[in-house]
Amino acid sequence: MKMSKRQAVEQLIDGAIRAHESEEHAVAITLAGAAEDAMPDVDQKHIFTVTRDAFIGHADPGGEPKSEKQVVRMLNAERDWLKHNNRNQPDEMDLGGSITWILRAISKFQAMYGRDAETATMQDFFALARAFDPRDG
Repeated sequence: MKMSKRQAVEQLIDGAIRAHESEEHAVAITLAGAAEDAMPDVDQKHIFTVTRDAFIGHADPGGEPKSEKQVVRMLNAERDWLKHNNRNQPDEMDLGGSITWILRAISKFQAMYGRDAETATMQDFFALARAFDPRDG
């Protein structure tokens, strides 16, 4: 069965959303990260590029400004922890931020293909995200 890159990315993002809803956060982060990486770089800003650019140059706890490489490593920490094994990694990682990974993937998808290209699953996920107001807590 042949599939376009866009179709594959749609399946990865929709799968990440379903995994998040099932509280399978490792799966959600892995699928959303794969979807984000599968798309080519785009000129239009999306959540990852905006966040990356906002943190570059900000001081770390030691007072040193963070480089782009340090910021990217920080933003990709959960995905990289899941993808790679090395002795410098912690034994445990908080994976509760899978929603952030899904939003990153959808945001890049929108930048690449346009908002009209969203699947119904993506639209429903964003509708729920927009309906959430932390001030309601």
